[in-house]
Order: sequence, then C-alpha cells, then structure tokens
Amino acid sequence: LAQSVRRFVAREIAPHAEQWDADGIVSREVWRAAGQQGLLGWFVAEEYGGSGFGIAELVVVTEELGRAVAPGPFLPTVVASAILTHADDETRARWLRSLVDGTVTAGVAVVPGLTEAGGAVSGQVDAVLGAPLADLLVLIGDDDVLVVESSDSGVEVGAHADLDPTRLSARVSLSSAAAVRL
Repeated sequence: LAQSVRRFVAREIAPHAEQWDADGIVSREVWRAAGQQGLLGWFVAEEYGGSGFGIAELVVVTEELGRAVAPGPFLPTVVASAILTHADDETRARWLRSLVDGTVTAGVAVVPGLTEAGGAVSGQVDAVLGAPLADLLVLIGDDDVLVVESSDSGVEVGAHADLDPTRLSARVSLSSAAAVRL
C-alpha cells in the first residue's frame, strides 16, 4: 500500500506541487485520480464506494502523503467522510460516495457558537481547513455536527492567510445557509 501511494504521489502530485503551492490551489483532476486509486475511502464501507478496511490502512496513506508534503484537501475530506459514516442512511447515500471517489472535497472546522434553526445556520467561522477547495463543509459545533454545501447562496468563503500553503483554510461566513444536522 505504501509503495502504491508513493507511486501515485510521484506520478500525479510531485510534478505539480510547487505550482499548486504558488497558485494556492490543487487540481480537481488529481483529486479524482486519488479517488479512483482508492486513496480517499479506505475506512468507508464498500456500499458507499470505499474499501471497507480500517484506520490502519488510512494511516499508511496519510503517512505517505505527509512524507511527500502533498498539498490538497486530503485531511479534511477523510475527516468529513469519517464523520459522515456515522450519519443516517440518507445522508451517507447523499455524500459519501462523492467524497470517496474524489468528485467532492470537504472542509472541516470545530466551531462553537453557530446559530442553527429550522435547517439553516448563521455565523462566522474564522478558519475552516480545506474550505478554499471544499464542496462540502462539516462544522462541529457545541452539541451538533452540521453539514453545509459551500455552493449554497448563504455561504461565503473568504481569503485566509495560511502559514502552511499545503493545508489551505479560509474564513467562512454563513447567513441562513441550508444545513443538515447529523
């Protein structure tokens, strides 16, 4: 597994990493390629497109991507997938397969103090890991986990200066954005 990830990094990431760092973005195509290779769903059940393995395999993938200082939304996407594996059947069916196949990426944050009512959320999140590239935001609040699509009209993803250009984050403003409570 480790050798397979190293080959993927050498072929798909290493030739472009410097430019991606400079541009502050990672190619969507390489993310889909990571999904096709199975790198994003080791611990997700096979019925949702994953491999059905466990954390040990995920650790190997994480270690190899970390060794290469591979840029991209790997960490927030797999964290979001891990959280969503505990959601109801409808929510898992809605998002897990797309996270696993790389067509959707996620941002995550621990956010106290969001206001959520009637399926809508409002508030300011100062740093959402992966937000500049995210299609889906998983926000861990005081007592709830909320899932918000970043394309919602009530979501604004702003700029955020990162110390580590390989782990992009952003400020997110939510104004009555549609949210699913897990």
